[in-house]
Amino acid sequence: MTASPLNPERHFVVLCHGHGFDGHFPLNDLVQGRMDLKARCIAAALMISYGVRSNAAVTLHHRETQRSLTVLGERVKQLRADERRIAELIQGTLCLAELEGLGHSKTEGLVDGKTKISRECGESSDKECVSIKLAREKQQRHDERQALALKKKWESRRAHSGSSCGFFVHDADDLGKCLGRYGCEEPDLVKKLVLLIVEDGMSWEELLATGLVQEAAQVVMMLGDNVGLLEEEHCSAQDLDAVCVRLGDMPMLTSQCITVLNYLLDRQKQSQTSWHGTKDARVFEYVKGDGKNCKILQPAAKKPEGGCMGLAPQKKGAWIVMGLGKFAVCLSLLWAALQFLRKRKSLRPI
Repeated sequence: MTASPLNPERHFVVLCHGHGFDGHFPLNDLVQGRMDLKARCIAAALMISYGVRSNAAVTLHHRETQRSLTVLGERVKQLRADERRIAELIQGTLCLAELEGLGHSKTEGLVDGKTKISRECGESSDKECVSIKLAREKQQRHDERQALALKKKWESRRAHSGSSCGFFVHDADDLGKCLGRYGCEEPDLVKKLVLLIVEDGMSWEELLATGLVQEAAQVVMMLGDNVGLLEEEHCSAQDLDAVCVRLGDMPMLTSQCITVLNYLLDRQKQSQTSWHGTKDARVFEYVKGDGKNCKILQPAAKKPEGGCMGLAPQKKGAWIVMGLGKFAVCLSLLWAALQFLRKRKSLRPI
């Protein structure tokens, strides 16, 4: 069955915890909010050599804010393997999303804030308590100004983030909605298999023996982040008839688990069909009849557009002007050298 954009064959759901889930994070320090982990999970789920997996999707579900960020491999654009580029797409998507009910609440005026702080700390409020509350209010106002500046920045670059690049945000989301959103509403048409990746479940070989993977048209895999799985999330997964599976006896990172799952599903798909992958023209192959010599097959180089020196038509004029300028500089240097020799050896001028 061919996967549609709203019904991917593989759907990775990463359950994120702690911190906020908005676009207010520095790109030079992705550890804040563990955006580095989120970027690695997206890269592991979708990226392949010189391309993306069109039959896969990945969702980052944040339980505290009830917000989900989904990336569809069929619609994703401008995606690269480096974490900073993926973090930029995440930041732009979250900045353009509605922030109602999420993040920092609107800060009241300074006078109202002091009155509120006094009520919270009591009539005979402690000076230390008031100073802490005022510092918190000041930090909130600072964060809101930075968040507003980020949102204005990404509003002018709407075509480089958000739904136009295959990134979608869903607010007021829970685990049930997250799993049911990208799948067929008719269970008879699409058989969905939900897996919960844990350290004490059944092995992958035992799962294959049940035949559930072979019969499923869509496989949903839920994983925890660096915090792990909470008891409430584990109970919610059990209510959704999730099968607990382990990927070995050695604990691995979330992005590593996603890579292993992609490999296992690729191998299972290869055993069921005649698909044997694509031939990579950048690898070494032995020449027939000689086991020592080898040759490299490389893809044919694309002929550059524009004619001479492979330059684009709009850049030819600039290169011609630069060439003429360099030629004039060489002539002036040559004339200066001849003048110097004429004075030294009393030669006639040319």
